Amino acid sequence: MENQKKVIGIIAEYNPFHNGHAYQIQRAKEMADADFVVVLMSGHFTQRGEPAIFNSHTRTKMALLGGADAVFEMPAPFSCASAEDFASYGINLFGSLGIPYISFGTEGASAKELLYLASLLKNESPTYQLHLKELLLLGSSFPQAREGALLAQMKEDGLSSDERFRYKEILQSPNNILGIEYMKAKLNYRSPILPIAIPRMGSSYHDTSLPKFQDFASASAIRNSIFQHHNDYSPFVPHSVLSLLKEAKPLPRDILCDPIFYRILMLQYDDTPLSHFFDVSHELSRRIINYIRQGSNYEEFITNIKPKQYTFSRVSRALLHIFLGITKKDMLEYKEGKLAPYARLIGFKKESSDLLTQLKKNSSIPIISKLADANHILSTSPTALKLLFCEVHAAHLYRALYYSCYSEELPNIYQQPLVII
Repeated sequence: MENQKKVIGIIAEYNPFHNGHAYQIQRAKEMADADFVVVLMSGHFTQRGEPAIFNSHTRTKMALLGGADAVFEMPAPFSCASAEDFASYGINLFGSLGIPYISFGTEGASAKELLYLASLLKNESPTYQLHLKELLLLGSSFPQAREGALLAQMKEDGLSSDERFRYKEILQSPNNILGIEYMKAKLNYRSPILPIAIPRMGSSYHDTSLPKFQDFASASAIRNSIFQHHNDYSPFVPHSVLSLLKEAKPLPRDILCDPIFYRILMLQYDDTPLSHFFDVSHELSRRIINYIRQGSNYEEFITNIKPKQYTFSRVSRALLHIFLGITKKDMLEYKEGKLAPYARLIGFKKESSDLLTQLKKNSSIPIISKLADANHILSTSPTALKLLFCEVHAAHLYRALYYSCYSEELPNIYQQPLVII
């Protein structure tokens, strides 16, 4: 197309925004020679199965101050889903907006390596399926079983022990796993989007303490510092967002304990099986009912419920789906249709108005910038409207949690204007 500006997409939570995110935005623009960066950001709840530390309005402002040109919202059913669903939604949305590049962080893995692993997962050979089934029966968690099955497939394909060791290392990182899922979604949906993998700087994803001799800390470490009321996270956050971060009030995950308990009591009273909800198996449903009141905080809460073969995040997401009312039937409906049937814009830079003009021209889906117009815009797509209102419901619940924590009200999502800087 003539006079088209080059655009790159990033899928993120910014929970909260830090130096590593600013570096990725800058590096992605350089590597793609891009004019604009479009971010698809999780709404009010995250893939960890927790409320975001700050509301989406605050995190959007951080993203724009940190270098993004426009921010769109990922709705709750996908923002708090597995890496596969999270990635699939993002790849589909960028494709529908006509964005040709996607950038993501890795723990040293190349896009080529991630694409190879994604192809193995997509094809699911008989060897892979057999080993996966055996390892799950032996009590391995799904990530452990998948890793073992992949390594068995690589051995059968003739990869050397050194090559298998390299891929085993790659499979240890959540960032790499998410990168594999982006590549798998690219293959599954035959997306022409081009990947740009950027090695993570500094601390690893799992680090929960702030480093002493570098400028890059993990989001987990920064969250811990914030909740411990320390100010030692300042060097790890861009100066442009630091004052905003210090002014905002964080929402702790422990605030979920009682509301989830009350929600489950009401569902039991109504004789609604917990296994109706997304990611909740019959086994997990029984454990939730048996152990729901054991634990003095959210981490103990999850740990007591968690079966051996489940990850912490899987159980946390399942409980969040119960809290938000996201059922297996709902997710099936969302996935059967167009996966990303609309794009909700939540913020942009004034100087990037040309970007919005280009996106609206290229987009094959409606772009919603004013929530009050959604009923009209999506009037012929009830599933899309249902998906949007699921995020609206999530926003209302987040607002209620915030009030219970601080006795202060956040603006209603319908009254929240676009973030424009």
